[in-house]
Amino acid sequence: MKGNEPYLDAVNIQGKVAWQVNKYILDQSLYAYDNNLEIGCLLPRDGYSVPPYPKHCEPDSQEVLQWRINCKNIIDKNNYTQGSRIGIAKTFWMAKKFKDAEQLYFPKQLDFRGRIYDRVPYLNSQGNDLSRALLQFAKGKLIKTEEDLNWLKIHGANMYGIKSDFKTRIQWVNENINLIYGAGRDCWSQPEFWMRGSKAWSFLAFCRAIYLYQQEPSSYLCQLPCHLDCTCSSIQHFSGLLRSQVMGEKVNLVNSNQPSDIYSQVATSLCQRLRETDDPRADKWLMLNIDRSLTKPCVMTAPYSATNSAFFHHAYSWAIERGKMLGKNNWTRGKGAMSTVSYMANLLFQESSKAI
Repeated sequence: MKGNEPYLDAVNIQGKVAWQVNKYILDQSLYAYDNNLEIGCLLPRDGYSVPPYPKHCEPDSQEVLQWRINCKNIIDKNNYTQGSRIGIAKTFWMAKKFKDAEQLYFPKQLDFRGRIYDRVPYLNSQGNDLSRALLQFAKGKLIKTEEDLNWLKIHGANMYGIKSDFKTRIQWVNENINLIYGAGRDCWSQPEFWMRGSKAWSFLAFCRAIYLYQQEPSSYLCQLPCHLDCTCSSIQHFSGLLRSQVMGEKVNLVNSNQPSDIYSQVATSLCQRLRETDDPRADKWLMLNIDRSLTKPCVMTAPYSATNSAFFHHAYSWAIERGKMLGKNNWTRGKGAMSTVSYMANLLFQESSKAI
Protein backbone atom coordinates (compact mmCIF):
# COMPACT_ATOMS: atom_id res chain seq x y z
CA MET A 1 0.00 0.00 0.00
CA LYS A 2 1.52 3.29 -1.14
CA GLY A 3 -0.86 5.69 0.58
CA ASN A 4 -2.27 7.30 -2.55
CA GLU A 5 -4.86 4.67 -3.48
CA PRO A 6 -8.26 5.99 -4.69
CA TYR A 7 -10.17 4.43 -1.79
CA LEU A 8 -8.04 6.45 0.65
CA ASP A 9 -9.01 9.60 -1.25
CA ALA A 10 -12.66 8.66 -0.74
CA VAL A 11 -12.13 8.33 3.01
CA ASN A 12 -10.33 11.68 3.22
CA ILE A 13 -13.05 13.42 1.20
CA GLN A 14 -15.65 12.18 3.69
CA GLY A 15 -13.47 13.25 6.61
CA LYS A 16 -13.36 16.82 5.27
CA VAL A 17 -17.15 17.24 5.39
CA ALA A 18 -18.10 19.81 8.05
CA TRP A 19 -21.07 19.16 10.33
CA GLN A 20 -23.06 21.01 12.98
CA VAL A 21 -25.44 20.01 15.74
CA ASN A 22 -29.06 20.56 14.71
CA LYS A 23 -30.13 22.72 17.66
CA TYR A 24 -33.84 22.45 16.85
CA ILE A 25 -33.78 18.65 17.02
CA LEU A 26 -31.58 18.83 20.13
CA ASP A 27 -34.13 21.03 21.91
CA GLN A 28 -37.11 18.88 20.95
CA SER A 29 -35.45 15.56 21.74
CA LEU A 30 -34.21 16.87 25.10
CA TYR A 31 -37.77 17.94 25.91
CA ALA A 32 -38.97 14.40 25.19
CA TYR A 33 -36.04 12.95 27.12
CA ASP A 34 -36.63 15.10 30.19
CA ASN A 35 -40.30 14.09 30.18
CA ASN A 36 -39.43 10.39 30.04
CA LEU A 37 -41.08 9.93 26.64
CA GLU A 38 -40.41 7.08 24.22
CA ILE A 39 -40.30 8.26 20.61
CA GLY A 40 -38.72 6.05 17.99
CA CYS A 41 -35.26 4.99 19.13
CA LEU A 42 -35.39 7.49 22.01
CA LEU A 43 -36.12 5.40 25.10
CA PRO A 44 -37.49 6.75 28.41
CA ARG A 45 -34.66 8.35 30.35
CA ASP A 46 -35.69 6.81 33.68
CA GLY A 47 -36.79 3.50 32.22
CA TYR A 48 -40.29 2.07 31.98
CA SER A 49 -42.48 2.76 35.02
CA VAL A 50 -43.70 -0.05 37.26
CA PRO A 51 -47.45 0.27 38.00
CA PRO A 52 -48.47 0.76 41.63
CA TYR A 53 -49.32 -2.27 43.74
CA PRO A 54 -53.11 -2.96 43.77
CA LYS A 55 -53.64 -2.45 47.50
CA HIS A 56 -57.38 -3.05 47.25
CA CYS A 57 -56.83 -6.68 46.22
CA GLU A 58 -56.09 -9.77 48.27
CA PRO A 59 -52.42 -10.88 48.13
CA ASP A 60 -53.34 -14.15 46.39
CA SER A 61 -55.83 -12.63 43.93
CA GLN A 62 -55.56 -12.83 40.14
CA GLU A 63 -55.04 -9.08 39.93
CA VAL A 64 -51.97 -9.23 42.17
CA LEU A 65 -50.61 -12.20 40.24
CA GLN A 66 -50.99 -10.28 36.98
CA TRP A 67 -49.34 -7.23 38.58
CA ARG A 68 -46.35 -9.36 39.54
CA ILE A 69 -46.06 -10.72 36.00
CA ASN A 70 -46.27 -7.21 34.54
CA CYS A 71 -43.66 -5.90 36.96
CA LYS A 72 -41.26 -8.69 36.07
CA ASN A 73 -41.69 -7.99 32.36
CA ILE A 74 -41.06 -4.27 32.89
CA ILE A 75 -37.98 -4.88 35.05
CA ASP A 76 -36.62 -7.30 32.43
CA LYS A 77 -37.25 -4.71 29.73
CA ASN A 78 -35.46 -2.02 31.74
CA ASN A 79 -32.48 -4.32 32.25
CA TYR A 80 -32.43 -5.25 28.56
CA THR A 81 -32.52 -1.61 27.40
CA GLN A 82 -30.08 -0.23 29.97
CA GLY A 83 -27.16 -0.21 27.54
CA SER A 84 -29.20 1.61 24.90
CA ARG A 85 -30.37 4.21 27.42
CA ILE A 86 -26.78 4.82 28.51
CA GLY A 87 -25.84 5.28 24.85
CA ILE A 88 -28.63 7.85 24.44
CA ALA A 89 -27.38 9.75 27.49
CA LYS A 90 -23.86 9.86 26.04
CA THR A 91 -25.22 11.01 22.67
CA PHE A 92 -26.99 13.93 24.36
CA TRP A 93 -23.87 14.75 26.37
CA MET A 94 -21.82 15.07 23.18
CA ALA A 95 -24.53 17.03 21.34
CA LYS A 96 -24.80 19.56 24.18
CA LYS A 97 -21.02 19.82 24.45
CA PHE A 98 -20.61 20.71 20.75
CA LYS A 99 -23.94 22.44 20.05
CA ASP A 100 -22.29 25.85 19.52
CA ALA A 101 -19.42 24.62 17.35
CA GLU A 102 -19.60 26.08 13.86
CA GLN A 103 -17.89 23.07 12.29
CA LEU A 104 -17.44 19.47 13.42
CA TYR A 105 -15.32 16.86 11.67
CA PHE A 106 -15.44 13.11 12.12
CA PRO A 107 -12.26 11.04 11.62
CA LYS A 108 -12.84 7.91 9.55
CA GLN A 109 -11.53 4.38 9.45
CA LEU A 110 -11.67 1.48 6.99
CA ASP A 111 -12.37 -2.08 8.07
CA PHE A 112 -10.92 -5.15 6.35
CA ARG A 113 -13.82 -5.17 3.85
CA GLY A 114 -13.21 -1.57 2.81
CA ARG A 115 -16.26 -0.17 4.61
CA ILE A 116 -15.91 3.36 5.98
CA TYR A 117 -16.85 4.09 9.58
CA ASP A 118 -16.85 7.13 11.86
CA ARG A 119 -14.34 6.70 14.68
CA VAL A 120 -16.36 8.87 17.07
CA PRO A 121 -18.96 6.83 18.99
CA TYR A 122 -22.57 7.74 19.82
CA LEU A 123 -22.96 11.07 18.00
CA ASN A 124 -22.09 10.50 14.35
CA SER A 125 -23.73 10.39 10.94
CA GLN A 126 -23.84 6.58 10.95
CA GLY A 127 -25.54 6.20 14.32
CA ASN A 128 -29.18 5.51 15.13
CA ASP A 129 -32.02 7.75 14.01
CA LEU A 130 -31.58 10.20 16.90
CA SER A 131 -27.84 10.52 16.31
CA ARG A 132 -28.35 11.20 12.60
CA ALA A 133 -31.13 13.71 13.20
CA LEU A 134 -28.94 15.64 15.65
CA LEU A 135 -26.45 16.41 12.86
CA GLN A 136 -26.69 18.67 9.84
CA PHE A 137 -24.21 19.99 7.28
CA ALA A 138 -22.33 23.11 8.36
CA LYS A 139 -22.63 24.52 4.85
CA GLY A 140 -26.14 24.75 3.43
CA LYS A 141 -27.31 24.79 -0.18
CA LEU A 142 -30.06 26.75 -1.90
CA ILE A 143 -32.99 24.77 -3.24
CA LYS A 144 -32.99 26.18 -6.76
CA THR A 145 -35.08 23.81 -8.85
CA GLU A 146 -38.13 21.59 -8.56
CA GLU A 147 -35.82 18.59 -8.81
CA ASP A 148 -33.89 19.80 -5.75
CA LEU A 149 -37.15 20.12 -3.83
CA ASN A 150 -38.33 16.70 -4.99
CA TRP A 151 -35.21 15.02 -3.64
CA LEU A 152 -35.89 16.66 -0.29
CA LYS A 153 -39.45 15.32 -0.42
CA ILE A 154 -38.24 11.83 -1.34
CA HIS A 155 -35.96 11.92 1.70
CA GLY A 156 -38.89 12.91 3.92
CA ALA A 157 -41.07 10.10 2.60
CA ASN A 158 -38.21 7.64 3.13
CA MET A 159 -37.84 8.72 6.75
CA TYR A 160 -41.57 8.26 7.33
CA GLY A 161 -41.37 4.73 5.91
CA ILE A 162 -43.07 5.19 2.52
CA LYS A 163 -41.87 2.41 0.20
CA SER A 164 -42.79 2.92 -3.45
CA ASP A 165 -41.56 4.65 -6.60
CA PHE A 166 -40.18 8.19 -6.34
CA LYS A 167 -43.30 9.74 -7.86
CA THR A 168 -45.51 8.16 -5.20
CA ARG A 169 -43.21 9.34 -2.41
CA ILE A 170 -43.30 12.91 -3.70
CA GLN A 171 -47.08 12.70 -4.02
CA TRP A 172 -47.38 11.45 -0.42
CA VAL A 173 -45.47 14.49 0.83
CA ASN A 174 -47.64 16.84 -1.25
CA GLU A 175 -50.82 15.24 0.11
CA ASN A 176 -49.63 15.60 3.71
CA ILE A 177 -47.88 18.95 3.33
CA ASN A 178 -50.10 20.79 5.84
CA LEU A 179 -49.38 18.19 8.52
CA ILE A 180 -45.69 18.41 7.66
CA TYR A 181 -45.71 22.22 7.92
CA GLY A 182 -47.53 21.92 11.24
CA ALA A 183 -44.93 19.53 12.62
CA GLY A 184 -42.14 21.82 11.44
CA ARG A 185 -43.77 24.87 13.02
CA ASP A 186 -44.76 23.33 16.38
CA CYS A 187 -44.03 19.62 16.69
CA TRP A 188 -45.85 19.24 20.01
CA SER A 189 -49.20 20.63 18.83
CA GLN A 190 -49.97 17.41 16.89
CA PRO A 191 -47.14 14.98 17.70
CA GLU A 192 -49.07 11.88 16.62
CA PHE A 193 -48.28 12.49 12.96
CA TRP A 194 -44.48 12.76 12.97
CA MET A 195 -44.04 10.29 15.83
CA ARG A 196 -45.53 7.54 13.65
CA GLY A 197 -42.60 7.81 11.22
CA SER A 198 -40.26 4.83 11.05
CA LYS A 199 -37.37 7.31 11.58
CA ALA A 200 -39.30 9.78 13.70
CA TRP A 201 -36.48 12.20 14.56
CA SER A 202 -35.06 12.34 11.03
CA PHE A 203 -38.59 12.89 9.74
CA LEU A 204 -39.08 15.75 12.21
CA ALA A 205 -35.81 17.29 10.97
CA PHE A 206 -37.22 17.07 7.45
CA CYS A 207 -40.49 18.71 8.56
CA ARG A 208 -38.53 21.58 10.08
CA ALA A 209 -36.37 22.00 6.96
CA ILE A 210 -39.26 22.09 4.49
CA TYR A 211 -41.24 24.42 6.79
CA LEU A 212 -38.32 26.87 6.90
CA TYR A 213 -37.91 26.58 3.13
CA GLN A 214 -41.59 27.43 2.67
CA GLN A 215 -41.05 30.63 4.70
CA GLU A 216 -38.17 31.88 2.54
CA PRO A 217 -37.89 29.71 -0.60
CA SER A 218 -35.46 32.03 -2.40
CA SER A 219 -32.92 32.42 0.41
CA TYR A 220 -33.24 29.33 2.64
CA LEU A 221 -29.99 27.36 2.89
CA CYS A 222 -30.87 23.72 3.41
CA GLN A 223 -28.41 21.91 5.70
CA LEU A 224 -30.35 18.67 5.93
CA PRO A 225 -28.50 15.50 4.83
CA CYS A 226 -30.70 13.50 2.44
CA HIS A 227 -29.86 9.85 2.95
CA LEU A 228 -29.75 7.46 0.01
CA ASP A 229 -29.00 3.80 0.50
CA CYS A 230 -28.05 0.99 -1.83
CA THR A 231 -30.27 -2.05 -2.33
CA CYS A 232 -28.62 -5.12 -0.79
CA SER A 233 -25.04 -4.19 -1.67
CA SER A 234 -23.77 -7.78 -1.48
CA ILE A 235 -26.07 -8.89 -4.30
CA GLN A 236 -25.24 -5.70 -6.18
CA HIS A 237 -21.57 -6.68 -6.06
CA PHE A 238 -22.38 -10.21 -7.22
CA SER A 239 -24.50 -8.98 -10.13
CA GLY A 240 -21.79 -6.53 -11.17
CA LEU A 241 -19.03 -9.14 -11.04
CA LEU A 242 -21.15 -11.67 -12.94
CA ARG A 243 -22.55 -9.07 -15.37
CA SER A 244 -25.99 -10.48 -14.55
CA GLN A 245 -28.79 -8.20 -15.73
CA VAL A 246 -31.45 -10.42 -14.14
CA MET A 247 -29.77 -10.14 -10.74
CA GLY A 248 -29.01 -6.45 -11.29
CA GLU A 249 -32.68 -5.68 -11.96
CA LYS A 250 -33.59 -7.12 -8.56
CA VAL A 251 -31.29 -4.67 -6.75
CA ASN A 252 -31.86 -1.52 -8.83
CA LEU A 253 -28.69 -1.58 -10.93
CA VAL A 254 -30.82 -1.29 -14.07
CA ASN A 255 -32.65 1.99 -14.76
CA SER A 256 -36.38 1.75 -14.08
CA ASN A 257 -39.22 4.10 -13.17
CA GLN A 258 -40.36 1.55 -10.59
CA PRO A 259 -37.72 0.75 -7.91
CA SER A 260 -37.31 -2.96 -7.27
CA ASP A 261 -37.71 -4.32 -3.74
CA ILE A 262 -36.01 -7.70 -3.51
CA TYR A 263 -37.05 -8.11 0.13
CA SER A 264 -40.75 -7.79 -0.73
CA GLN A 265 -40.29 -10.16 -3.67
CA VAL A 266 -38.86 -12.82 -1.37
CA ALA A 267 -41.66 -12.19 1.15
CA THR A 268 -44.26 -12.67 -1.60
CA SER A 269 -42.63 -15.92 -2.73
CA LEU A 270 -42.43 -17.10 0.87
CA CYS A 271 -46.11 -16.42 1.52
CA GLN A 272 -47.04 -18.23 -1.67
CA ARG A 273 -45.24 -21.35 -0.47
CA LEU A 274 -46.96 -21.12 2.92
CA ARG A 275 -50.40 -20.91 1.29
CA GLU A 276 -49.76 -23.87 -0.99
CA THR A 277 -48.54 -26.30 1.67
CA ASP A 278 -50.61 -28.56 3.92
CA ASP A 279 -48.12 -28.23 6.78
CA PRO A 280 -50.06 -26.91 9.82
CA ARG A 281 -47.05 -24.84 10.85
CA ALA A 282 -47.60 -22.60 7.83
CA ASP A 283 -50.88 -21.22 9.21
CA LYS A 284 -49.12 -20.01 12.36
CA TRP A 285 -46.82 -17.86 10.23
CA LEU A 286 -49.53 -16.62 7.91
CA MET A 287 -51.51 -15.28 10.88
CA LEU A 288 -48.57 -12.92 11.60
CA ASN A 289 -48.95 -11.08 8.26
CA ILE A 290 -45.48 -11.72 6.86
CA ASP A 291 -43.83 -8.77 5.10
CA ARG A 292 -40.37 -7.59 4.09
CA SER A 293 -39.31 -7.03 7.72
CA LEU A 294 -39.00 -10.81 8.10
CA THR A 295 -37.09 -11.44 4.90
CA LYS A 296 -34.81 -8.37 4.69
CA PRO A 297 -32.14 -9.41 7.25
CA CYS A 298 -32.01 -12.90 5.73
CA VAL A 299 -31.64 -11.72 2.13
CA MET A 300 -28.98 -9.22 3.19
CA THR A 301 -26.87 -11.79 5.04
CA ALA A 302 -27.34 -14.83 2.79
CA PRO A 303 -24.48 -13.71 0.47
CA TYR A 304 -22.24 -13.53 3.56
CA SER A 305 -22.91 -17.23 4.24
CA ALA A 306 -25.44 -16.70 7.03
CA THR A 307 -26.53 -20.04 8.45
CA ASN A 308 -29.85 -21.64 9.35
CA SER A 309 -29.03 -20.89 12.97
CA ALA A 310 -28.94 -17.14 12.29
CA PHE A 311 -32.23 -17.34 10.39
CA PHE A 312 -33.77 -19.32 13.26
CA HIS A 313 -32.92 -16.67 15.85
CA HIS A 314 -34.15 -13.87 13.60
CA ALA A 315 -37.43 -15.66 12.81
CA TYR A 316 -38.03 -16.38 16.49
CA SER A 317 -37.45 -12.76 17.57
CA TRP A 318 -39.54 -11.46 14.67
CA ALA A 319 -42.47 -13.75 15.53
CA ILE A 320 -42.47 -12.61 19.16
CA GLU A 321 -42.45 -8.91 18.27
CA ARG A 322 -45.01 -9.26 15.49
CA GLY A 323 -47.35 -11.19 17.79
CA LYS A 324 -47.15 -8.41 20.38
CA MET A 325 -47.74 -5.73 17.75
CA LEU A 326 -50.81 -7.47 16.32
CA GLY A 327 -52.16 -8.44 19.73
CA LYS A 328 -52.60 -12.03 18.61
CA ASN A 329 -52.16 -15.26 20.51
CA ASN A 330 -48.43 -15.81 20.58
CA TRP A 331 -47.70 -19.42 19.63
CA THR A 332 -43.97 -18.91 20.20
CA ARG A 333 -44.34 -19.97 23.84
CA GLY A 334 -46.54 -22.99 23.19
CA LYS A 335 -45.93 -26.62 22.34
CA GLY A 336 -44.24 -27.13 18.99
CA ALA A 337 -42.93 -23.55 18.80
CA MET A 338 -39.34 -24.53 18.14
CA SER A 339 -40.39 -26.85 15.32
CA THR A 340 -42.47 -24.06 13.79
CA VAL A 341 -39.56 -21.61 13.94
CA SER A 342 -37.16 -24.20 12.52
CA TYR A 343 -39.61 -24.75 9.66
CA MET A 344 -39.53 -21.03 8.83
CA ALA A 345 -35.73 -20.86 9.15
CA ASN A 346 -35.42 -23.53 6.46
CA LEU A 347 -37.84 -21.69 4.18
CA LEU A 348 -36.01 -18.40 4.69
CA PHE A 349 -32.71 -20.05 3.86
CA GLN A 350 -34.13 -21.55 0.68
CA GLU A 351 -35.90 -18.41 -0.53
CA SER A 352 -32.99 -16.11 0.30
CA SER A 353 -30.60 -18.40 -1.54
CA LYS A 354 -32.84 -18.41 -4.61
CA ALA A 355 -32.79 -14.60 -4.65
CA ILE A 356 -29.03 -14.49 -5.21
